[in-house]
Amino acid sequence: MRRQFGGLFSVALSVASPRLAVSQPAARWSSDFPPQLALRREGLLDVLKRAGIAVLWRDNNSGCKGVCDRVTYEDLSNLQVPGLCRDGECYDEILLHDLQAQLDKLDRDAVVVLHMKGSHGPAYFKRYPPAFEFFTPVCNSNELDRCARQDIVNAYDNTLRYTDHVLSLTIDLLRRNDRRFDSAMLYVSDHGESLGENGLYLHGIPYALAPREQIHVEYFTPKQEVDKKAGGFVVELARSGQEFVIPEGKSILQVLLDAGVDVDYSCELGICGACEQRVISGTPEHRDAILTEEEQASNTKVMICCAGCKSERLVLDL
Repeated sequence: MRRQFGGLFSVALSVASPRLAVSQPAARWSSDFPPQLALRREGLLDVLKRAGIAVLWRDNNSGCKGVCDRVTYEDLSNLQVPGLCRDGECYDEILLHDLQAQLDKLDRDAVVVLHMKGSHGPAYFKRYPPAFEFFTPVCNSNELDRCARQDIVNAYDNTLRYTDHVLSLTIDLLRRNDRRFDSAMLYVSDHGESLGENGLYLHGIPYALAPREQIHVEYFTPKQEVDKKAGGFVVELARSGQEFVIPEGKSILQVLLDAGVDVDYSCELGICGACEQRVISGTPEHRDAILTEEEQASNTKVMICCAGCKSERLVLDL
């Protein structure tokens, strides 16, 4: 008989900052929310624990930077499990090692955070077992500037294939426990990596100066067949009187930025709301995840980073 509690597995891939990966995947430190202030505030895991939910943090990375200080913590990164660990490090499958035993002991709702090493550089070649070296040749060195860029990319792509494998094993674990738990898995990645583009590597450049490769996080939505103009429509800026033709393959935001128009933006994915603009006339084709169905139907505002247009002309209050 199904027990009257469930489990939520939050799987976090965090290359640099687990604090962001768990509680604020799209945020970053700023003058309004510095680290000193954050350390004096309760985080998501504290709130869950206070609500009576069992919280377990299993780590195969560099610790939790204070996020898990008040919940149950397990460091699995230095275990010596044959097939899962070698040369003083463990592959991310170690996070599932003996996890079933932990689940068997649960008597209440639970959140388990699996803090993965994922694609942490520069030693990408160490992040996956030899059996997952699908793309070759690879860079077998920590000194990335001594490797051909394609070799670095190959090693990095192998880490992605292995991460996919670990996530699949996690889903299988949840399915095996389906009779006991109403479960879910949340996978979070906090940023990307530079793999030699313009001579840059890894992810250490301050956010304000970082290239897109380091700060861009993918966001996927189902493909929808909609009635839209695939480029060729005109965007008019009502205040300045400027007009721009939006070609196929470019967003309104991209065209405006290329022309030197000063507009706010952030994620460029339609998930943050920073690029919202008021619509004076025309019919936008909305592709964001911010506006409600009612707001989209009103056609009074639009996220210019991702929207198309159903009419020949779109007039914005800019």
